[in-house]
Order: sequence, then structure tokens, then C-alpha cells
Amino acid sequence: MTTIRRLLTEAKRCEGSGPRLHRNGPIGTVKRKHLIQEAKLLASRYSLGDRLDEMVYAAGCEALTGLNLDELEVVVSKLRGLGARLDVGCDPPELPPAR
Repeated sequence: MTTIRRLLTEAKRCEGSGPRLHRNGPIGTVKRKHLIQEAKLLASRYSLGDRLDEMVYAAGCEALTGLNLDELEVVVSKLRGLGARLDVGCDPPELPPAR
């Protein structure tokens, strides 16, 4: 038992285990879950999975769940913008928008 206590006291805290894992209470958890679902939905709807992966890797994470709330909001807003541009670009020029 003393060996385990010694190892625990000597162990370093992981570099990425600070604010990234902080969820800001239940409201932050719900918002976080909503943003992750929205990012996945937008990526699948517009075939932007590769673009989503690029944004996650550029943020220094290996998975979407590793992003904090601010980073998730940025990713989702970028995906929304890309989706809106794809919608406008695919509309026939002589007809009104299909939405």
C-alpha cells in the first residue's frame, strides 16, 4: 500500500488533463453533447468528415470529444458556414432556393 501511495504522489499530472476535461457543470455537459452531435450531423449531411477531422487535428486533439466548449463552438460554426455555402452553390440559378 505504501508503494502505491508513493507512486501516486510521484506521478505527474498529464499535460492535457486540465481544462479540456472540465465540463462546466450540467449545462456545459448538455451544451457540449449538443455541439458534438451537431458537428457529426453537419459533417455527415454535407460529406465534410475529412474537413471535421482536419479541424480536430489542427486543434491538437485526436477526437472530437477532446475539444473544449469554445473549440467545439468554433468547429460547429465553421461547419455551418461550409454547409450554407454548399447549399447556395448547389441551387439552380434560375430557380428559388430549395430550402
